[in-house]
Order: sequence, then structure tokens, then C-alpha cells
Amino acid sequence: MRKGTILAIVVFAGLLAAVVAMNRRAPERGIARLSFAVDKDKVDLLEIKGPNPMKLERKSGKWTLGDGKPAEENAVRSALDALAKIDSSDVVTSNPDRFAELDVNDEKGTRVRAAAQGRTVAEFVIGKPGGGGANVRKGDNVWTVKGLWPAVFSKSASAWHDLHVFTEKPEEVTRVEVTPASGAAWALEKKDEKWALTDEKAVPKGFRFDENAARSFASTLVGLSAHELLDKDPGDEVSGLSAADRFAFVLKDGTRRELRLGKARADKSVHVGVEGRAEVWTLAEWTARNLKKSPLDLRELTLVRMDRTKVRRLTIQNGKEKLVLEKQGADWKIGTCTEKIPDGFELDSSLVERRLGTLSSARAMRPADIASAKAGVDRPSGSVTASLDGGDSAGLVFGAQTKDDTNEVFVVRGNIDRDLYYASKWMHDDLLGGLASFRKQAAPQQPSGLEGLSPDVRAKLMEQLRRQQ
Repeated sequence: MRKGTILAIVVFAGLLAAVVAMNRRAPERGIARLSFAVDKDKVDLLEIKGPNPMKLERKSGKWTLGDGKPAEENAVRSALDALAKIDSSDVVTSNPDRFAELDVNDEKGTRVRAAAQGRTVAEFVIGKPGGGGANVRKGDNVWTVKGLWPAVFSKSASAWHDLHVFTEKPEEVTRVEVTPASGAAWALEKKDEKWALTDEKAVPKGFRFDENAARSFASTLVGLSAHELLDKDPGDEVSGLSAADRFAFVLKDGTRRELRLGKARADKSVHVGVEGRAEVWTLAEWTARNLKKSPLDLRELTLVRMDRTKVRRLTIQNGKEKLVLEKQGADWKIGTCTEKIPDGFELDSSLVERRLGTLSSARAMRPADIASAKAGVDRPSGSVTASLDGGDSAGLVFGAQTKDDTNEVFVVRGNIDRDLYYASKWMHDDLLGGLASFRKQAAPQQPSGLEGLSPDVRAKLMEQLRRQQ
């Protein structure tokens, strides 16, 4: 090789080393560590500039946005926690030519400034993620800060807004009133910590009222979280809030709050307003649907009533397949079975007890709106029957398979009443599981490497393995 070529290689290597040193200088070369002495409890101003600008201020202990609306406390807390954790000596570059590439230049980056009592305590530009965190520029240097993410600071305005419609707590509510835009009004009242309909004539005679469903409905109303807080009122023609469904609740001290549920938008979210307040929110479609209930939706949906301790026989009929399990002492045995019993089959009594637990706690999805002639329960496709001491029996029968909205469901009838309900396909398949679903599984062998664990931890891991098997 010629001397000139060797010299060129040496010069090139030297230049390459110089470039690497410029772009990846270690902190001992004179570049200060990136860290901010931030007392997050004293920060009272956050200014964010860039793709998603926002100004947040703490006043009288509460954070508000630049438009004066309350800020989402968790979002602010996450930003303050991130400020306090910024600490890095991992320098990426000091070359301004790379700032755009890392999204930390003035055009692409998100500039963050935090202040306390008028004094800036932290200021930096955060760019794209990298190195298990984000690229952060202060002055002419860019660091990688692990565990820090741009989205903590750069987010849409709605993500900074406090989207809780009410501040009251469910336990403070004593009455709920529902006044549909069309249809009869109805109300719930809490007495001795139990919810009940104020007018029992709102439901048919013999209706099984679910007090827990009523409590859940009241909690849903009080704890509403909006989908979005609109920048301005779109007007009644768009929102439909003047002729809306109305939902009110009354507190123990007599304070009354009223919510109006108006028209849906193109994205199916629904306009919402609160009496006496100028803000207009939107609720997600499913949230609005959970509010639009009638008293009939507060029906108790348990399907089976029985005393599990008195069960002596379990009969499962699934199409042409029939399995009868009988209790002998503390154990369960196979009585009759239309399936061929595999050689070496061993029945697991604990799985029979588990099936009885599933049966006794079975709940429908909702009452079935299907004609009796099409329900199929008179000629059931499957049934589960528990025979009890004294000759009593309890269980349910499955009829036709159909669709409820987009869900695959079965018509079902339990032994609590003669009404028809929809049950999930999962419940159908689980309750009608045949002989193989009761087979005792061999205990899983302990994997190597668990010997050093405590007995409790080892037992939990083995139980998880057993369940997976």
C-alpha cells in the first residue's frame, strides 16, 4: 500500500474520531449534567410551546388552563413528576445540524418552561423518543433522558382539561330523577343506605328490582367523565340541549344538580350540559347509552336460586349428549354418560363444585325481546339441572341461539321466574361443558429454578401453572 494511501486513511480516521467526540462527548469533558432542582410542590406555572401549546397555572392550590377552565390533576401531576425526575449524563450531540433530526429544534420540538413565584426553575426542549426515553435539549446540548416521554408534555387541549362533569361523591346522593324528552319520568330514592324506586307502579307486578343496579346507575351519573370539553357552545340547533333528556340528583344537604343529554354528533358522541353552567361537553356513545335507562333496566338478572350444599345430582344435557354426576359422600362420581369414557379417566370433584358455583351465580345479559314461539326453551338445545335433597331441583334451560346487537347469545330461562333472558355464548358453553371438562389433570411438574423461592411464592406459581394446564 502506498504511503499516501496510508496517510489518507490515518487522516480520515482522525476526522471520524473527532466527529464522534463532538456528537457523543462524555460529561467529564466539560459538559454539565442535565438536571433541574425542581420542587414540584412549589411550581405554579407550566408553559408549553410547540405542536400542542398550553399554559397551566396554579391558583389557590388548584391548577387551571389558560382559558380559566380546571385542569386534569393527574395530567398535571404526571408533568410535574417528570420534571423532578429529569437527570442524565447521556449526551447525544452538541451539533446543531442534528437538532431537526431529533425533533429538538425550534420548529419541531416542544419547549417546556416551569416557574415558581415568577422564577424559571426548568426550561428545555423535548423531542422524539430515543434510548428508552426522550431526547431533551438545553442550550446547545442534547441528552437522552430515560423514562421520560414527550406525550407527558405534548398533548391535545382536551387531555389537559378536567373532564369530570361533577365533583360530588356518589355516597352523598340520596335521590336520582330521570325525565326523558319523551316518556314517563321516574325516580330512585335512598333510604337506610338502600336504593328503591319511588313509585313501584313504574314496573310490572312481580318485577325483581336490583338494588345494586340502582346504586350503579346513581354512581354512573354522579361520576360521569366526559369525552371532550368543547371550546364553545355550538348552539341549541346542534346540541339539542333545550329539549333533552334530563338526569338530576339530590345531595344530603338538599343541593340539586341536573344534567341534560342532547343530540349526537357525527362521531356518535353526545352533547351534554349542566344546568347553571356554560360549558358543553360530549359523552362517549356507550356512556350516554348507560344513562338512557328505564326502570325496567334495573331488573335483577340472577337466573338460578338454589342451596349448593344440598345438591346431590348434576345433570347436563347438551343436544344428544347427556352426563349425570352423582355425589357419594364428599366425592362426585359418574352416574350415566352417553359419551364413551376414556381409559384411565379420573373425575375431578373440585371441578364439579366449581360448575355448581357457576350455575348458582349465573346472570343473564338482559331480558329477551323475542317471541315465545321463537325462543326455543320449550324444546331446549341444552339444560343444566341440579337435583337437591328432598326432591327439589334448580337449573336453567337454553333455547335458540340468536344475536343481540352484534353479540352471539342464547335465549335462557332459569328457575327463579318464568321470564326469558339473553345469556352469553360463553356462559352457554361453560355450563354445558361435557365429560372432558371434568377430567382431573396431572399436577404440573415444578420447573427448575424455583428452589430458591419462598414456599408461598412457589405455591402460587405452581397454582398458576396448574390453572393454565
